[in-house]
Amino acid sequence: MLMQKGGKIFSEILEQPDRWIEAIKLYNKERETLIWIKKMRFDQIVFTGCGASYAAAIYGASVFRSVGKTFALEVNAGEILASDTIPFDAKRRTLIFALSKTGETDEVIWAVEKVKKVNPETQVLSLTCNGESALAKASTKSIVIEGVEDEGLIPIKSFSTMLFVIALIAGAIGGDAKFLGELSKLPKNIDIRKYYDQIIKMRHIGEVKSTVYCGVAANAGIAMYGSIALKEMSLTSSFFQNSLEFRHGHYITAGNHMLFVYLLSQNVQKAEFEAIRDTAKMKAQIFVVGDEYDDKAAGGFEYAVKMSSGVSPYASVFYAIPVLQIIAFHHSITKGMNPDKPKFLAETVKYKNKPDF
Repeated sequence: MLMQKGGKIFSEILEQPDRWIEAIKLYNKERETLIWIKKMRFDQIVFTGCGASYAAAIYGASVFRSVGKTFALEVNAGEILASDTIPFDAKRRTLIFALSKTGETDEVIWAVEKVKKVNPETQVLSLTCNGESALAKASTKSIVIEGVEDEGLIPIKSFSTMLFVIALIAGAIGGDAKFLGELSKLPKNIDIRKYYDQIIKMRHIGEVKSTVYCGVAANAGIAMYGSIALKEMSLTSSFFQNSLEFRHGHYITAGNHMLFVYLLSQNVQKAEFEAIRDTAKMKAQIFVVGDEYDDKAAGGFEYAVKMSSGVSPYASVFYAIPVLQIIAFHHSITKGMNPDKPKFLAETVKYKNKPDF
């Protein structure tokens, strides 16, 4: 399909499964790194990043806790820099899992330096697309994902492939053969064009003035990424909120100019639908995205995509990511914008002043 606007972004959305196959090959080459992680027996694994990489960090910590059976947490790199003390116990045997597409993100590099200054024994594993980057060189070990550099400024295939590698590592650390099997079959089973054909018929998406993406657990980081992707493609106000947290008074800010994209979990779905109904009462438009859900419960909402992947929650997110990318893409196109040429974005955010620590 040839598009005058957004052709590059659209191609990258479609080619993601091919990149995930390459991620599996990379995972198979990183056996020594996996053995190293297991042998070190870290007390904690701290995922850190900024922007979309921080959204990946949220997923990374969650999948490591659930599938990897490892104590893990996510901390924004800026939070590490700004805190008077390190916002976790840096004296424990710690692995910093540092995420940066370019490997040149100042906050991430500085956060690593600050933690290592507090505890020189801290180990750093970086995941980047650039093996010659400053972050890769500052790390104990570095996993480099080649061939996934995005043609544009918006992270598409680089983001999902980074998550795919993290998921594979979590499955290996936790010894979850079923999960690894799901991931290995996933690239051939997903049909991204089917979701595009479904979403492209939703004509009024471009009319919304602001969006809210909601998710919990496996879907939290993915929902944050969805809000970032839509904001960057279309300059539409967008933010992330925990699905259940939003019910605590936040829904009163909803209105008919807003679109709420709810990524349904498999564990607290009934409670999520209660929150969704509260939001709908405020005349907001609702877009439900879920692996499996009661069609009657979703009845009456403006938009819905049921993925029916048949895999576990931390694997089904790879069905959800292209759906969110297509929502952002379609919104941008129907709004009359070109997602290939986003305004006001920089490839790498750089700072002139390095903070003292």
